[in-house]
Amino acid sequence: MVDSRKFIEIIDWDINASLQHGVTNYFLGPCYAMADVGYTTELVCLVKDKKLKPFPIDEHKVKVIYLTSFLSYFTYLLKNRKNIIYANSRTFQTLCVPFFSKNSFFVSHGNPIPGVENFFLKRWIKISSYKLALSLFKGIRAISKAEFEILNNWLIGFNKVRYIPLVVDHKYYSQNLLPSKGIKKKYNIPSHKKIILFFAVFSPRKRPEVLIQALSILKQKRNDFFVIFSGPDYMKDEGKKTVYQQVQEEGLVQETLFTGKIEPDKIKEIFTITDIAVSTSAHEGAPVAIAEAAARGVGLCLSNIPGFREYDYAFFHEIGDSKKLAQDLEKYLDNPQLLSEHKEKNALVVKNLRDYDTVNKQLVHFFTQT
Repeated sequence: MVDSRKFIEIIDWDINASLQHGVTNYFLGPCYAMADVGYTTELVCLVKDKKLKPFPIDEHKVKVIYLTSFLSYFTYLLKNRKNIIYANSRTFQTLCVPFFSKNSFFVSHGNPIPGVENFFLKRWIKISSYKLALSLFKGIRAISKAEFEILNNWLIGFNKVRYIPLVVDHKYYSQNLLPSKGIKKKYNIPSHKKIILFFAVFSPRKRPEVLIQALSILKQKRNDFFVIFSGPDYMKDEGKKTVYQQVQEEGLVQETLFTGKIEPDKIKEIFTITDIAVSTSAHEGAPVAIAEAAARGVGLCLSNIPGFREYDYAFFHEIGDSKKLAQDLEKYLDNPQLLSEHKEKNALVVKNLRDYDTVNKQLVHFFTQT
């Protein structure tokens, strides 16, 4: 049991950079959960400066602190060594937390194996150091089943890893803003067409070209679909063609809408008219975008990677297999009843697994009873 009534969460960037709304915010969520059971909570941002506009935070529940130097950070840890400290980033500073607090907790992020791009020896050194650091924490939160399995294998005998997924606000995403036909009219989308959604931060690891190739195959056979690409495009920054350029080259511009980066209420509109959500990622940690779409109720066509293991009602394709993806999309387009069943079941999966109250109870137990 922990006697302290103060909960501290540490992140390595500015909370003002976050766009997630309210209680589902990845960083604020644990603080709110602990505040609800009587803890004083502080969110520590390890940033050199703060130039972003203020993010809406319930100041009655959480105090945000900015620490700009190693000295101020380590002094802060020393003063708060008897409190619960939750390291919500994978950096040298956060991996040092167990040396200051016996009540230290860690959350594994994305790909749980650091240094996968390095040569064998360098990678082995990184992984070995990471394993040692993890063994010092009192508890470790895995936010996907894949991470849970990997970390449990790494830390056999420690019994400290818990699978606690990220919160998705099922109620928020399941409420209609406008009737579906009204939203389609707003975006100039033909009312009879099925909507395929690619919602992500566009980067090479998301493999958007796989969906574009699949759409090119589909277009040769049918014209009853429309595709929405939603999210910021960083392909050019990594030396690749933008998603729009790729769509243009395949002659698919008439069948697509690009929204760019949009706010939660606009995303909610897009989810309302979406029939099928697609992810072609090469790897994911805890793919929140797919979970948010599934909360609304959609069919899912996903790459066969560990990050998507919680979805039983979906079609899976191997990484890069555009032909299989095209076949999976056709299965949904040709079988409205199957699509309807999967929509309903996927929404239920998110509601049962990622509900705010369910996750928060798990978090409070994790921090106070581990």
